[in-house]
Amino acid sequence: MTTTSKQPGRRRTRGVRNGVRLASLPVAALLLSGCLGGGSGDGGGAGAVNPTEAPEAADASKLHVPVGFDTARAWQSDQRGRVYAVAPVAGVFVDLSAQESPPEGASSAAESPSSDEAADPSADASEDPAAQLPAVIARKAGDGAVLWSSKPLSPLSQQRTPELHVVSTARGEYVVVVRRGVVPASGIARARDLVVVDAFPVNAGGRDVPATAHLEREVAGGLDNAQAVVGDGGVLFPGSEDDSKRVREGALWNPLTGAVSPVPVSAPENRPCATDRNGCDVQDVPALPTSAGILTTEQPASNDMRFGLQGGWKSTAVAPEGASRGRVVQVVGSTVFIEWYRDDNSGSIYALHDLATGALVVSAACDLGVESENKNEDPELTVLMSPQGRYVAVGSLLFDLSAGTSRCYSGDNANRGILFDALTDGGTAYGTLRDDQDETPDPVAVKIATKAIEPLPEGTQLPDLVTHDGVALFTVVEDQGKEEEKATAFLVPPAVPGAPQQSPAAPASAAR
Repeated sequence: MTTTSKQPGRRRTRGVRNGVRLASLPVAALLLSGCLGGGSGDGGGAGAVNPTEAPEAADASKLHVPVGFDTARAWQSDQRGRVYAVAPVAGVFVDLSAQESPPEGASSAAESPSSDEAADPSADASEDPAAQLPAVIARKAGDGAVLWSSKPLSPLSQQRTPELHVVSTARGEYVVVVRRGVVPASGIARARDLVVVDAFPVNAGGRDVPATAHLEREVAGGLDNAQAVVGDGGVLFPGSEDDSKRVREGALWNPLTGAVSPVPVSAPENRPCATDRNGCDVQDVPALPTSAGILTTEQPASNDMRFGLQGGWKSTAVAPEGASRGRVVQVVGSTVFIEWYRDDNSGSIYALHDLATGALVVSAACDLGVESENKNEDPELTVLMSPQGRYVAVGSLLFDLSAGTSRCYSGDNANRGILFDALTDGGTAYGTLRDDQDETPDPVAVKIATKAIEPLPEGTQLPDLVTHDGVALFTVVEDQGKEEEKATAFLVPPAVPGAPQQSPAAPASAAR
């Protein structure tokens, strides 16, 4: 059996961490990750559909973590056939079954088990259809104790892998579940393709927690057209194109109130565009719901690559001197990370702008050390953020927003560069050294305030993220043969001050 963990220095593509990405410039289905989105989502898996038993103690032999985390108190969660996310401020781990469809005959009207039945280990859950429907399970990241579990979600057939997001709202962190599937035909009723969305407060408690808001939105043209873009501003349903290729009005769903409001699209303007320099119908199309409003992109895109905040700032007005074109990479907290292209083609300027006003917060030039697999495309950038938003990093570039400073760790003639992987509120940045000469990553920890770089023992696994209260999330994938993999999430609490520390030393194979 081969065991793999997150490989330091490699960008994973399962989701976007610590921010919301505006993918390229066309409208696209986007993922939130003020958290980590993940899980195998393959429909397989072991264990109960809605496991609420005590968590399994972590297999410490699979963990070789930096000093400062206590593997003796760690716990693990089998994530085969599940999706999961972390609320980084509240320190809550949430997951959900990713099975493609419930058993035949399951009904949304089925009652949940009574508290007596739930407490009776002899009760046969398989006799209750509701017990086989997926539910959101929320656990305390520090010890795995169940904080709450939702009511069974409404059944769908032909369900696609669900999305699980954590968004920041005016009432704190909320879990948003997005599912796509079919309500089968019944009697005179026709089958319907639906996007189903549910929202739950992260700080809920108890069992059978109802959704604070629920939406079933019918999809025209099949599930492949079921776009739903999740951000801190809600869930955006982009408008479709009509016969003249003009984008229609979209809609925005509020996870706190359940209200659906129209999202207008600008009237077409004749501008030069990528397909016709003499001009074509160009619109500013809603692309991402944020806490400050709707971010828009130009469609079809022109060489000017315009974007902005609907009813607010425009890229042409906030671009730095010498760089009139750019692309939105991610929304991170109350800022938006933009890559600006210098007009003289001498490279890029990476900047964080205030999301509400477009005002420049901090910027820097840096060799990020991130390459694209397709040389004709810009590299896919993942922007990291510490839970409370003070520190931001992408590739080899690190920002301290409180101090208004930046530092580029691209390396020089004397020292190798660093690619960052995770940031803590306490001011530690984990990453790996660049310019590897072998297959063994070289992990490091950077103390942001002092700029001190501490090499970590070979084979040390780096966290995917660290919550505000210091709990680290690690993921390990085991190859079980026959093209099967077992994905496991490990949650490791911080070490108690003064307690003996285990050596993190590990064979290099543990980090592959």
